[in-house]
Amino acid sequence: MRPSPRSVRAVLAALLAATTLAAAPPARAFELHRHSVMTYQVLTRHGVGGVAAGLIAWGAMLPDVEGCIPNCYCDYAPEFCQPNPTEALPFAVDHFDNNLFDESIYRVNARMAEARSGIVPTPSDSRASAMALVAFGKALHTTQDFYAHSTFLEINIFSFGSFNLANAPLWYGEPYALYSWHHGSLSGDGSLQSGFYLQGAPSGGYTHDQLNKDAPGTPEGGQFVNVTGHGSTRLYACVSGDFTGSMNFTDEGLAPRHTLYAYQQLLSGGDVFPYVFGARGPRTAIDPVRTQAVLDFFSWVEQDSACQALAVAADSIMAHSWGDSIAAFDMDQIDADGLPVPPATTGIAPSLVAGQRLLGAPRPNPFLNGVQLDCIAPRAGRVRVAVFDGEGRRIATLLDAEVGAGRHAVAWSGLDAAGRAVPAGVYLVRMSGFGRDESRRVVRMR
Repeated sequence: MRPSPRSVRAVLAALLAATTLAAAPPARAFELHRHSVMTYQVLTRHGVGGVAAGLIAWGAMLPDVEGCIPNCYCDYAPEFCQPNPTEALPFAVDHFDNNLFDESIYRVNARMAEARSGIVPTPSDSRASAMALVAFGKALHTTQDFYAHSTFLEINIFSFGSFNLANAPLWYGEPYALYSWHHGSLSGDGSLQSGFYLQGAPSGGYTHDQLNKDAPGTPEGGQFVNVTGHGSTRLYACVSGDFTGSMNFTDEGLAPRHTLYAYQQLLSGGDVFPYVFGARGPRTAIDPVRTQAVLDFFSWVEQDSACQALAVAADSIMAHSWGDSIAAFDMDQIDADGLPVPPATTGIAPSLVAGQRLLGAPRPNPFLNGVQLDCIAPRAGRVRVAVFDGEGRRIATLLDAEVGAGRHAVAWSGLDAAGRAVPAGVYLVRMSGFGRDESRRVVRMR
């Protein structure tokens, strides 16, 4: 039976109507909704239905959420952990940080391949279909971040003189060392670079905070340039297409334009970044036969009740975290495959929630004297829950037994197997059982 939830399109429209950026947010504002709203607006403007666009928008939000909370890629989320540069560095490729251009390109193209593998002409698996859309959304997040986190815009402002944003090029991965440039307090030799995050910038390089144009209130995002047809314009608006500060992301911005290009590549089977290591890859022309198959897939998603339920769950979770700090985002609302966990009242097929997390969020976290987690056993069976230190050594076993179906509380007092208090730091609680391995980070405070 098809549920009759609120339309994702209507809910996001209401969010947009109620939200403004009258006051410029701080540089470390909770910006993850910018990706989801931009993605939703661009795709629906170009014919993608609200259910599919809602799931893609959810995927566009996930690299920030998953990076910040369970993987410690945010220095503005101390309630979760203090980022370790070595551990966090692999997540830089989700954001084009730290000059990891080729690595980020590979990440985008791999997620595009993942999306295509789930977009089949005659879909029947709701979960696989939703996961394909989420993978596409993750690829869009990384693509959008390139323009906000690199010097590409600054180089083009200088090289084109009177800046005509509508005619500015997009970047497809080709080598870019053409012009010296100077803008505001920053200057460079023309070599393309991105901001360095969680590690020191090399000589001649810049930190993420210096280059970041994610919001109108960042040091570089708030810089002005004269743009044809718009006059004095913030660099944030050049990246995002948001000329009014009201999160209305027009197609004129570099990130929305590349979002649309990525959608066209999804239709055609091409890569979002066809250049890697300076070698030009295939720039695939749009294939009408494949295009129709993808459009048929999107039409099926709009009518599928299970995809509708997932889209509404995603929308509800995003709406409840709107404007809050990242501490308000509950990772228990995201299953092991990155899909939103629908409410039990939707009546969807059990297979749709097969990826629901079995190891609950630790509380409190960080902790001083003790932390507790819930372990959910879907049936009777053996479960092991252990604690590992930062070097992967098991230091304590919290549970290793046959358990009945249901919820089981597991506690750790911060002691190792010998009863000694462990030092302050980041630890991993890992649960193994029922064919699953899940982990949660916990932070022991001094």
